[in-house]
Amino acid sequence: MKAQIGQRFSGTGSPATPIISKGTLERIPFFAILSWSLAGLMLFLIVYPVGWGIIRAFTKGGEIDLSSFAATLTAPWLPRVLFNTLAAVVCGGALALVTASIFAWLNERTDARLGIVGDLLPLIPLLLPTVALAIGWIFLGSPTVGFINRWLDLTINQLGLGIRVNIQTWGGLIFVYALYFVPYVYVIVASALRNIDGSLEEASRASGAGLFMTMRRVSLPAIRPALIGAMLLITMVGMSLYSVPAIIATRANIDILSVRIIQTMTNEYPPRTDEAVSLASLLLVFIFAVWTLHRRVVSKGHYAQISGKSNRQAAILLGAWKWPARLVMIGYLAITSILPVFALVIVSLQPFWSPRISWSSLTLAHYERILFTKQLTQKALFDSLLLGVTGGVTAMVIAGILALYIRRNASSGPIVDGVTKFPAAFSHVVIGIGFLVAFSGPPLHLAGTLLILFLAYIVMYLPEASIAASSAFAQVGKELVEASEVAGAGEARTFRKIIMPLTLPGMLSGAALVFVLMIGELTASSMLAGVRYPVIGFVIIDIWESGQFGELAAVATTITVLASAVIASVFGWMHYYRRRHGLGAQKAQA
Repeated sequence: MKAQIGQRFSGTGSPATPIISKGTLERIPFFAILSWSLAGLMLFLIVYPVGWGIIRAFTKGGEIDLSSFAATLTAPWLPRVLFNTLAAVVCGGALALVTASIFAWLNERTDARLGIVGDLLPLIPLLLPTVALAIGWIFLGSPTVGFINRWLDLTINQLGLGIRVNIQTWGGLIFVYALYFVPYVYVIVASALRNIDGSLEEASRASGAGLFMTMRRVSLPAIRPALIGAMLLITMVGMSLYSVPAIIATRANIDILSVRIIQTMTNEYPPRTDEAVSLASLLLVFIFAVWTLHRRVVSKGHYAQISGKSNRQAAILLGAWKWPARLVMIGYLAITSILPVFALVIVSLQPFWSPRISWSSLTLAHYERILFTKQLTQKALFDSLLLGVTGGVTAMVIAGILALYIRRNASSGPIVDGVTKFPAAFSHVVIGIGFLVAFSGPPLHLAGTLLILFLAYIVMYLPEASIAASSAFAQVGKELVEASEVAGAGEARTFRKIIMPLTLPGMLSGAALVFVLMIGELTASSMLAGVRYPVIGFVIIDIWESGQFGELAAVATTITVLASAVIASVFGWMHYYRRRHGLGAQKAQA
């Protein structure tokens, strides 16, 4: 059986062809019942909290009451908050669009490509908790005690230039937003560039057009719908982003919508729930509008596509620009990961945050406090790890069951697939408020418990788990399963011997990604966690507001190390697993 797996991994069937026959499904209806039950549960956990939160806010005594909504709409601060939020998202998104498009073009169309390293460089921010990225840049770019300004003073400012960096400004906020957005844009643009017929670019150069004119007039226009789609996607993501503005915008005195929503729920007693739900409703309407526009662009746009003709992908020779382009990509790695992590580590080892690094005074005192002395931080680390592991595995199991059902059923599968992607239409702010309003009180009384966090995490990250599971199951060709059935194996044995070995690496990588997202989650954690069952996001906000920067850096460094260790372990195991089972040289069925 292992030999069959190694020799026939890719298969020849269509990816939409069922991997288990329809007759088998009819003989075992319990799987369909299980799939629809899980889909119904997920739909309930999405619709009920959000719907109940809106009903609670807009009804009083059983009658419709829009007074709180009207008061929010007429608040004098609302135009400024909306403008600030849109400005940060649009400007950061535009910068990310340019940056990611250049990286995608260099990696996909030129000889400056760095292989798998080049593919991973723009995606690295996704592997680091976003809050760690933001905190690291505060330590780097603070105007008075930032490490970058200290380095400038010791080097080029000796010439009297007086150059300063201040991350706590509009420019700094937009810059960090862009770093966060780049992976989203890169994935979309790189995929589109991969499908461009290289002969079009060759014809442009043969007609006398230079390198940059070819990129501007041929390459980028061919993927214009992908660029528009990427911009709309990051607009939806950015409008509800909380971790970056909570760390940077608050210090720059820039009022951002997601921060104001959560502050109305956490910084005052009693919480201004009606105002928070009203603001979340505005955010929900805007995101749905952008999502609708995105769907229309995708459906009507003409993307670069692979046709039946030869799709030549000859690399464009950059000549003298080859190594400068590579250095720029490597420099991006330093900016997005090495520098922030370096700043976190140094501050976590200093007795007090200082731009002057005294190597002899470095200490592990902050780690001793958060790991062995402060019970709140110890409990938060344990709870976050518990939620990350159980939540990541549970989300992937649910997504895997639903992905298998989607593959089996061409008619009802798209409905279930829509349920798994549905949470992506809601921001984490909206989901967090919905869970808080719907499940905190009677009859469940889940406020401040791990269960409410667990359910919220599953809902929020189900789309990511679903994408990973769908990709894993798409690798299995139907003839492998048919061969097992012909040999007399039942469905259980076929799943255990064929499907599970082939999908296990993809499922584990998806679980690792969801784990990283969950342990670094800040939005829902700041509203749903409590002192009794704290999580890292809850503790980080508390430490940040108290100004204990050494402990803050130690916590952020710890979760970064944990996330990196999990990712490295999973990918190392995947490499070993594929080599052991003879899958390394095989190509997955597209």
